[in-house]
Amino acid sequence: MCNVEKAIHTNKINEHDVDINTLAVVGTLEEVFTTINIPSMSYKMFRKYHDKISDCWQETAHHEIEDAAQSRR
Repeated sequence: MCNVEKAIHTNKINEHDVDINTLAVVGTLEEVFTTINIPSMSYKMFRKYHDKISDCWQETAHHEIEDAAQSRR
């Protein structure tokens, strides 16, 4: 169709990789899954990964705010 080939791994290759479920929750794979007619994950699984990602974003934002406050002093 568009002559693009991509490899999608279902597990981490190294510690810097993100697993496929996390990618699906953040929206990176939504278009790919829709294009190749792969059903989406269950709501329960989506919520599990969504909550995990949200907690991580909140923790990261908190640390960034603290670091910014420290550098302003």
